[in-house]
Amino acid sequence: PALEGTIGQYAALADSTPLIVDGIGIVAELPHTGSGDMPPSVRALLLDQLNVSMGAGLASNNTQNIDAEAILASDQVAAVELRGIIPPLARRGDSFDVVVSALPNSQATSIANGLLWTADLKPAVTDLQGNTVAVARGAVFIPGAINRLAGKTPKDAVAARKVLRSGIVLGGGHVTEDRPVRLQLYSPSGRIAQAIERLINGRFPAVVPVASADSDSIVTLT
Repeated sequence: PALEGTIGQYAALADSTPLIVDGIGIVAELPHTGSGDMPPSVRALLLDQLNVSMGAGLASNNTQNIDAEAILASDQVAAVELRGIIPPLARRGDSFDVVVSALPNSQATSIANGLLWTADLKPAVTDLQGNTVAVARGAVFIPGAINRLAGKTPKDAVAARKVLRSGIVLGGGHVTEDRPVRLQLYSPSGRIAQAIERLINGRFPAVVPVASADSDSIVTLT
């Protein structure tokens, strides 16, 4: 009853759920605690990142002496899995935390204090060939790792090794495109959709209209 006579009587926000994103990246500057072992598909993806996205091995940007294969073979880097959550209504440039984990079967022992190089993040519901919606980069933070290492028992040592293989890049995710903001009508109606469009644009006048009735069910907001 409280919504009677308002837009909420006829429509609800369609994009109200968080968007889970993931990707594959490289954590570098490790004190020989990384590992060059990784599946061929991951190696191919990371080589593409280094050669194409980051421009390794190109004379045009003075990186002709940088060997991408040698970088991935070093124990000063580790291939990692990335995962983050982009909140609803996020705008381009907004930041979010990114969880960083060494590959499950990797021999990397620690990614503590490493630096995550720029990596693409894509919606987790698709494969890694989907559209990039965010990038991640920054220092890896591992909470409580020092305290765990202080333990003296074998159980403490096992726990410490597990902790040191996963961390967080605080605020390291950056949204690269606006998340959609749409109202979806409970019952399709072109008349009501256009009425909502007029009401919102009247309340928030702008050179570029804030609301657009794209169909009899969807009103898109900017």
